[in-house]
Amino acid sequence: MKSILTFLCFAFCFAINAQNPELFNHTWYLQKMVVNATDHFPPSNSEVQYVDLNFYDVGNNTFDFETTVCNSGGGGLIFDNGQSSFNFTSFAVSLETCQISGNNDFEQFYFFDFYKNHENDPFSYGINTENNGSKTLTITNIVGDQAIYNNVLLSTNQLENRSFAVFPNPVKNVLSVESNSVIERIVIYDIAGKKALSFVKKSASYDISALQNGIYFLEIVSDQGSVFKKILKK
Repeated sequence: MKSILTFLCFAFCFAINAQNPELFNHTWYLQKMVVNATDHFPPSNSEVQYVDLNFYDVGNNTFDFETTVCNSGGGGLIFDNGQSSFNFTSFAVSLETCQISGNNDFEQFYFFDFYKNHENDPFSYGINTENNGSKTLTITNIVGDQAIYNNVLLSTNQLENRSFAVFPNPVKNVLSVESNSVIERIVIYDIAGKKALSFVKKSASYDISALQNGIYFLEIVSDQGSVFKKILKK
């Protein structure tokens, strides 16, 4: 009887702490975030070519999570295999400053709004195999926002071909955006991160006269990803 009870206890404890081994077999690259049903793409520029994520099994039923933009963020994990979810035992972010302001803006959005602010809540995850054989990892926080990763990185040519020009800056009423990528959407956020304007059609110029004077962050979403630009409305 004692041996049966020991086996049942072992099986139960393993189920509580088990996790999908695929998590540890790949470096994951952020493809996009889906927040409030809106797609947000990671930056790709001279400072941040990609946003990666790794899970580590460090032994003794201890697991670590690390993701990098300019800074690194992450901490310890506890898995609940019954729910395909994990909780952070801690979450911290290094304190370097990105040289490109848009990267700082994305770090706030990614590290803090998505992960850190829900540090004490469970995150669910799922891994799917795509038709091309790549793996997609989707992590969902408690409010339903998602970070979607793939184990295949965009090619160097795709990353280098992203080029955007925003002018004039400062801007009064009409903002122009030029790119050698196909622009899918322009979204403008105020300094609190609230969406102020959005444009879903590609255009040579965008009327922002409805905005009050101040600093805004412009997200340019293209067929190859997105970048963030800071603009001053005068």
